[in-house]
Amino acid sequence: MQVNPEHLQQLAQLLNDTVSPDTTTRKTAESNLNSAAQQQGFLLLLLETVRSDQASKVVRQAAGVYFKNVVKRQWEEPEEVSRLQFQPDQVPD
Repeated sequence: MQVNPEHLQQLAQLLNDTVSPDTTTRKTAESNLNSAAQQQGFLLLLLETVRSDQASKVVRQAAGVYFKNVVKRQWEEPEEVSRLQFQPDQVPD
C-alpha cells in the first residue's frame, strides 16, 4: 500500500466512519480497517493521516489511536521478557 492521495482519502473515510453513530457503518469500517492493517505500508498511511493538515481533527485522532492499537496488537515481546516477574525486593536500586 503506497502513500498517495487516493489511499489517504479512502483511509480518512474509513476512519471517519469508525465514529459514526450508525452501527452498520461503524462495524463495516472497523472490518475494512482490520483487513487493511494486514497490508504493507498501512502504518505509514496512518501516520501520514495523523500529520495531514487536510484531515479533520476527528480523523487525525482516530488515525493516531488506530496506529497505537495496531502496533500494540502486533508487538511481540521476547518470550523470556514476558515471563519475567520481579518481586519488589528484587528490583535493583
